[in-house]
Amino acid sequence: MARLALPLGTAAAVAALAPVLATGANVLKITPAPSLAGVAALPVKGRSPTAFDKRVRFGDWQVQTVSKFDQRGRAVGVSVESDRKRKAISLRGNVAEFELAVTRAGGAPTQVSCETRIAAGDHEKSAGRRSDETSLTLPGYPRIDCTFGGALTGVLATQAAAVTLFETGHADLAGTHWQIRSVGKVVRLGYELLLGGSVVATVETASMGRVWLQPTLEVARQQEAAVLAGALLYSTAALELQDP
Repeated sequence: MARLALPLGTAAAVAALAPVLATGANVLKITPAPSLAGVAALPVKGRSPTAFDKRVRFGDWQVQTVSKFDQRGRAVGVSVESDRKRKAISLRGNVAEFELAVTRAGGAPTQVSCETRIAAGDHEKSAGRRSDETSLTLPGYPRIDCTFGGALTGVLATQAAAVTLFETGHADLAGTHWQIRSVGKVVRLGYELLLGGSVVATVETASMGRVWLQPTLEVARQQEAAVLAGALLYSTAALELQDP
């Protein structure tokens, strides 16, 4: 049997590296954008790529899950056979939901509700003893959708491009419009957060994680960026746990 397995997405690639990351080896790193050159990174403390329910901290911020990680999957398929030939197509999807609280020391919490979605398709054809199978992430996946309430209110949405799996999206938080884009070509390393087309914050979601915040940002914008970073840290962890 000859098997062709194409990546199911950056989340699956990171998940494959989980045993290495769990050892604490910082094998995957982001190089911050020039606009963040010289800015000290805030290490994410308490994060484990294989444990979703841990409380994490970076700088003055704390992120805590307030509900259980819940996921559900669905699969459909069809096959056609004639003589010694067989073709089969199947579609698989998975949706995960969770809730967080992001708090700055001495401040009120922002409640975060997120949904992450993965969808993939398999195509298998066989003739005699030989078979070939191809797995592909469906266009537009993975997706991240979050809503925010409490101290800060708003929404976040990202989705992947059909071929490159490069993720882009936006967040509207407390009246501020943020642009979001993923970093990494083969494996998702993290996300850049942009205001007015300039990168002002970056969150590294690979390995243990790090966060960069432009120190010249207004305090309110730093708080918004930190809340978005917390949501993205846990959303990528959710994607790594999902198996479409």
